[in-house]
Amino acid sequence: MELNDRFEWDITCKENSPEAFAKVLVSELGLSGEFKSAIAHSIREQIYTYVKSLHLSRYHDWNKSIMDRGFKKSFLPIVKKAMRNSNKIKRFTPSVAQVLDSELVYMEKETVRESR
Repeated sequence: MELNDRFEWDITCKENSPEAFAKVLVSELGLSGEFKSAIAHSIREQIYTYVKSLHLSRYHDWNKSIMDRGFKKSFLPIVKKAMRNSNKIKRFTPSVAQVLDSELVYMEKETVRESR
């Protein structure tokens, strides 16, 4: 099975827990327990990569105003309302698909190729 989902994560909120999020998501979608650790790991990996890129760009304090205009453009705007437009809902809706073994091998090869 393959799970695809897209969501925004506030890295400045220490109360956000990838493990708690994964537990709720797995429960809501009726997935097996093995998805919980994979989801939490994927979220943590993406957070680490993002935070590392912030540090490498010498931007260390996420709560202060951003002086560099080019860097400021890479951040999302402040959320003013929590509801999404109906045309964006599909992009932010999780989907679960059955994957054949042959497709899985191909997907793993693509992942390895992309990581180089």
